This record gives sequence, structure tokens and C-alpha cells, in this order.
Amino acid sequence: MAKKDPPGKTQSTFAQMVGEVRRLEHDTVVFDRPPPRLRKHTHSTDEAPPTDDFSQFDVEHDDAEEFHRNGLQTGVLRRLRRGDFPIDSEVDLHGLTITQARAHLHNFLQHTGTSRLICVRVIHGKGLSSPDGKAVLRPRVRHWLRHDARVLAFVPAQARDGGSGALYVLLRRRPD
Repeated sequence: MAKKDPPGKTQSTFAQMVGEVRRLEHDTVVFDRPPPRLRKHTHSTDEAPPTDDFSQFDVEHDDAEEFHRNGLQTGVLRRLRRGDFPIDSEVDLHGLTITQARAHLHNFLQHTGTSRLICVRVIHGKGLSSPDGKAVLRPRVRHWLRHDARVLAFVPAQARDGGSGALYVLLRRRPD
């Protein structure tokens, strides 16, 4: 049996060990940053026709460099970034109007649904000849791809394949 120290000699009370305390005036947490804005999520179907309504389009918040669906393995995304997947087909949209590019991309993706393509290249251009030097197609193409259920991921292409003027797009395999 262990010996107990006599009270007051070597034993300290909890209050003595903690020291001076003061009561909190509030119990709320103050964040340094404002909460992120919520975005309206829309689902598109394979049969969804192209629309010409661009009034809801927000370039500032929809121009992410890359995109991937939840559950995509990091190794697959890494291979896509490196350009390791063979490019099965490509579509060139630069020089087209927004309406033409949307219809062309929709038709291209519709065609890929009837074949076993898995990785395609979408060339949207860099926007160097656009008015005010601002890219017009690039953010819209990324928006359209992000909202297409057939698209698993996209990343900017390697320099040898168009760099920031093109995307590698990984598509869902169609079931046999």
C-alpha cells in the first residue's frame, strides 16, 4: 500500500495547480472568414438539349481549373493531369460562337455515349483573340462539362496538347 502525503505538505489542490481563472463572457465562436456562398446545384441528363440561357452564368465562380466527381481515385486524377490516358477523340471549339460551341460540345458528348471512349480532349482556346482579351468559351465549357453527368473529371491539358487552351476530359464508360 502506497503512503499518502500529509495534507498541505506536497499535495496541491486543483485550483492551486490551475491558477487564476475567469468566467467567459460569451460562448459563441467568431470565425475569421465569412462562410462560403452556397451554389445552386443542377443535374443534367444525357438527353438535355443545349440551352441558350446564359443569364445565370457566373464566370467568376465557375472557372475552376479542374474538376472531379466525388469518389474518383486520386491515382486516376494524377494520371489524367500527367496526360497518361490515351486521347480517344477531340473536339475543337475555338472560333465558334457560344451557341455554336454549346451545340457542338453537346453533340460531341452525345456521340461519345454511343462508343467506348474514355478520355477526350476539348479544345476551347485561350481567349487571346476575344474582345477585351478575356476568354469567353473557356469558363463556359468548364461550366457545361461540370454539369454533364457523363463527365467524371477534367483538367487542363499538358503544354504538348494545348495547355490552358484545352482540357483532358475523363468520361464514364458506358455499360455494355
